[in-house]
Amino acid sequence: MNLVSSSKSRKVFLCSNTKIYENSKVDIILSPEFYWVRIFDIPVKNIVQAKAVLPTLFEDILLKVKELSYQVIKLEDNKYLCFAYINKKIFEAIKNSGINLSLVNAIYFAQNECKDFRQFIVEDKSFLYTDDNILVKVPNEMLTQKVQLNEYIQSINLSSNKIDIKLYNNF
Repeated sequence: MNLVSSSKSRKVFLCSNTKIYENSKVDIILSPEFYWVRIFDIPVKNIVQAKAVLPTLFEDILLKVKELSYQVIKLEDNKYLCFAYINKKIFEAIKNSGINLSLVNAIYFAQNECKDFRQFIVEDKSFLYTDDNILVKVPNEMLTQKVQLNEYIQSINLSSNKIDIKLYNNF
């Protein structure tokens, strides 16, 4: 009897209406429907300092910044890839998808994980990377290539950029 599981987690792309019937560990790749992402030039030395100013930067484009959680990836000196998301919204979507929360291995932003696919479709929803490399959801007619991501998702090499998210209901 092998007590240590040697199998890898299955990868799933989670959209707002995804239903998943999986009984093994999963790595979730979140659709851009669940987060906002921008590249900011911030004159600070590190990620902690950048994260401290994000509420101010995102309040220009979003309401209710108090509900948001943030993640930052340093791209180069003073240039950061910044994410804002509502933890509760992601928690609810995972719960509603049918995935048992105890089976979630890790969660990732599609922004970082799907770069090998400049345009793709998941569950009849279309996504593409803009000229400045931001992944966005677009009308289906905008795609010139209709790559079904779920056919290739298991071959994606996930980055080290996991999302720090609480998988329990926060009141």
